[in-house]
Amino acid sequence: MSKGFITILLVIIIAYSLSFIPLNNELINFDFIDKLINQNDEPIDETPIDEKVYIYDFYLEDDIETLENPDLITIIIETDDMDYALNSNLQFNLYQDNILINTFKQDNILVEVIDNTDYEKNQKKITIDISLGNLEIVPGEYQMKILSDDSKFIDKEILISLDYLTEFNYAGSTNYITSGKQYIELYFSDQSLNYLIPVSRLIDSSDKLIRETINNQFEGPNESSGLIQHSIGPWSYKAALHGTTLDLYYHSIDVKPYGIGSSAAMFAVDSIVNSMTSISYINDVQFYVDEKNAGYEYFHGMVLDEPVKPLTWPKLYYGLKSSTAKVYLNPVRIHELDYNDVFSALQAKSDIIDKCSISNIIEDSNTIVPIPKSIELLDIKLNGKTLTINLSDNVETVYGDMEKNYQMMIDSILYSYTSFESIENVQILFNGEKSNDFYGYDLSSPVKANNYINLEK
Repeated sequence: MSKGFITILLVIIIAYSLSFIPLNNELINFDFIDKLINQNDEPIDETPIDEKVYIYDFYLEDDIETLENPDLITIIIETDDMDYALNSNLQFNLYQDNILINTFKQDNILVEVIDNTDYEKNQKKITIDISLGNLEIVPGEYQMKILSDDSKFIDKEILISLDYLTEFNYAGSTNYITSGKQYIELYFSDQSLNYLIPVSRLIDSSDKLIRETINNQFEGPNESSGLIQHSIGPWSYKAALHGTTLDLYYHSIDVKPYGIGSSAAMFAVDSIVNSMTSISYINDVQFYVDEKNAGYEYFHGMVLDEPVKPLTWPKLYYGLKSSTAKVYLNPVRIHELDYNDVFSALQAKSDIIDKCSISNIIEDSNTIVPIPKSIELLDIKLNGKTLTINLSDNVETVYGDMEKNYQMMIDSILYSYTSFESIENVQILFNGEKSNDFYGYDLSSPVKANNYINLEK
């Protein structure tokens, strides 16, 4: 039965009834009319509709509570209210020992503001420079409170700890040798057995350089180094040089401990090969055990039936803080690395770190990133075997007057770039200008990395 017919019929019935009966709404219940009219309709939901609750968030891009030697940091302001006009104006309060010592307006330390609106988030990324020189403060421990002028974030704040380290106790490098002395390069491990660190040890000049290197390698690093206090490889009782191949002989009882685990075996072999091939006339090492070719029976099954050469992959040199706070350059080999990516990698920029798969190294609390992110690479050009890099002229603001920090940065740049076979030396410019005295470095012409790295003192 259609609604129209029912409605007409009801009107006739009501009109007819009213003609005889005085109208009294207490006597007549008209609810049946609504039931008849709506008998084929869906039930009506009279629940009130809630207004959408928007989320407003305010946080650091890198979720780190304490920043060591920070320079550039990025703050993110965002909401899922796509129509809301975000206010990107921030205030920065700097405290030391819970006492407010300075307030910075955003314009004074601002690097850039990026609007990033996608289908889900309305977002602003605000990057600021809080390097030691830019804030004009001395090394020490500080706290920073970041506040927003936006009414939606009035009850929110970001609180971070800032640790501006004093000057690094950097081991340093050199080309100079005292008369009657010579350097040998030895590879030792850090306390956690994560890295092999090249260390240059000064010894008396000797015509038995191979034996001196073997003995010093087995002796291990000195106590003040903060590196592991024992050899990570066995002692060789005999060595013989055939052309550019060094034959090293071991007793099986001495190599037995290095067959238990793959890491121990790899560290032992790598430390020996790298130490011995640092001698200019040695290219590779052949291992013998009990006067026989080592094959793959020892050192946890490593295949050693042929002479072993050190890897020639390019390297990135990061700072590594030892247990005694001495800082060394730690060479990290990267199989596929373009020299155009080196500078960003030494700044620990996330896209390059992911590309090189070394996030575990960057996240190590003992790793020191050698180049602050506030320094810009303005230009890079390879001409023959000379690489020219042009850096922004704010370099001297990042570490104040801490000479060793700058020396580590320059050494890191030189060692990293010259680890490529295509690059022999590097010309470093600052906003197109040369420097003949940059914290002890003459950069007025192209330079090579120093011959002796991580000096043992």
